[in-house]
Parts: sequence; structure tokens; C-alpha cells
Amino acid sequence: MIIRGEGITKSYGARKILDSIDFYVKDNEWISILGPNGSGKSTLLSCLIGSSKVDYGTIQVFGKDISRYTVKDKAKVIAFLTQESLPDMPNTVEEIIQMGRYAYQQSYMPWYSKKDQEIVEEVMVFTNTIGLRNSQIGLLSGGERQRVSIALALAQEPQILLLDEPTTYLDVYYQLAFFDLLKEWQNKNNTTIISVLHDLNLASLYSDRCFLLHKGKVLDEGKVSDILTTENINKTYQIDPLLIQHPIQKVPQILLKGDFPSTTHR
Repeated sequence: MIIRGEGITKSYGARKILDSIDFYVKDNEWISILGPNGSGKSTLLSCLIGSSKVDYGTIQVFGKDISRYTVKDKAKVIAFLTQESLPDMPNTVEEIIQMGRYAYQQSYMPWYSKKDQEIVEEVMVFTNTIGLRNSQIGLLSGGERQRVSIALALAQEPQILLLDEPTTYLDVYYQLAFFDLLKEWQNKNNTTIISVLHDLNLASLYSDRCFLLHKGKVLDEGKVSDILTTENINKTYQIDPLLIQHPIQKVPQILLKGDFPSTTHR
């Protein structure tokens, strides 16, 4: 296992967010963590990366407790993409992507080796940002900024890529382009991907396995076709969906009937 979490428990004050969760990820899998707001998805992701310390339980990455990784060593293994777009900075796109090589620097002063520059060039070509290399980030569209974010993460050469709702502010075209790009990179580089998603249909199209969270616990876990069932969706999201099979990929897709229960009963 690349990642193994056992008994992961996390509380904020008196509120238990994660309750004895067991979580594992194999090499080159795309895992999606699903569930409604407040189910603990983002908290689980922050525990997996070590930015939040668990109250109880253990998380191991490549057989080593996540708390024992230094910042630089962790950055060589894990890259993290969030839903927030890159802030406006007085830097060019190329300078921002070069920041992804921080973990490989040998001194406090940035100095980029020939290999560093080769990696930066490779990811700029792959993400189609090479034509933007001299542009300032503040002048880019949302879709362009997200491609720069991907390039920045990939420049770390991570074995594991964590995604926390990375397409929230993108339209449908850029959402699909984003996930297609990551799927291509995964197939090319044997990268393991863990994504927190609200969009069940996107999760179904791109994931190998899903963890469905409900009130801080794992309600179900397994292959997409086994997890995205009418019963599970109804229990977790309190909606009554229509499930159809994707005509090409043969995975479940969710249609909403529109007869939602009153929010007072949720």
C-alpha cells in the first residue's frame, strides 16, 4: 500500500469530524473521497497530507508515519491542489512553476539546475502553459490559472497527487480538460491520485475506487459501480436519483429527478 490509515479520528472541540476511519490507497489508483458537506472529506485529506494531526489512529505513506516527514521530503512525495486559484503575484508563470522545484534546492537561495529547468519545461509543455511563460499570473483566466496550478504541482515530481475540489470555479469544458490532463499524466508517470469531489458523475468517470463518507464514517468503499447505488446516494445525500449507465465508459451516471425533500427534513 502507498497510503494506509487506520482508526483515523479527528475532532474540533466537542465535534467529532472523523470517527475511526480506515483508509488505504494502492499504487497508481485514482481514489475519490465523496460525501455531503460536513462529512469530513477535506479534513481527511488534510490529515493524509499531515497538515492536520489526527487525535487517534495512524497514517503511513510508503510505510513511514506522515508526521516523520520533513517539509521538503513530503513535497518530493505529495503535491496538493486546492479549489483556490493562484493569488495575484508579481511573478511570471515560469517563475511560479519553478517554485515547484523548492524541495530539490540545496540552499536557501533559489538556484535551478539543468534538471530542474528540464522538468519545468516538460510540465509547461504538458499543461500547455509554455506560451504563457512570461505572463503575469494576474492577467490569466481561471482556466489558465488552474493549468499553471497543475504545472506547479507536477513540477514537484510527486508520486501522490491530492486534489481538494480543484474544479469548483471552472466551467464544464475546463473541468473535463483538467481531469483528462491529470488522467494522461497518471497513465504516463504512474502517479497515484486522491481527489475530494462533490460531482458524483466526474468521480464515476475518472475514479478507480471511491470512499463514501457519511457523518464522519465510511459508509461504503469500493469500485465506483458498487458504491454509487440508489441506496447509498439516498442515505448519504437524502435525494432519490435516477442511475443510468454511461454509454461508452459503462459506469454509473446520476440524474436528478428534481423532487427534493424539504430542507427542513434534511
